[in-house]
Amino acid sequence: MMNLEIRKVADNATDEERVVLYALADCNLNDYLLFDSTYDEEGNISNKHRHMFVFPDQNVKKGDFVWIYSKDGNAYKRRNNSNTTTYILFWGLNCHVWNNDGDTVHLIHYDGYVFKNVK
Repeated sequence: MMNLEIRKVADNATDEERVVLYALADCNLNDYLLFDSTYDEEGNISNKHRHMFVFPDQNVKKGDFVWIYSKDGNAYKRRNNSNTTTYILFWGLNCHVWNNDGDTVHLIHYDGYVFKNVK
């Protein structure tokens, strides 16, 4: 179930490039992935996914906000006047992600994953 929604994508006009999410219900951020893609020559979303953000294991409450900055930084949270919390996270890319009109942000909810190290 998708309990987060994308509220805003701030582009690279400033160092404040970020994605702003809003919690529609209580959830854990670790159940989500965020990534960007571009469009192909025909205007369809391409399969070229360039950057992926894996969320930390963090419970959020309905009404909370999550800001994911593209730049480096140390994660923190702050209380809002509305008795909610804003969680500030950093992607650590040191590049602009939202740098043209063809970029698209994707937020995916999943219920688990497996991985295997490549040797």
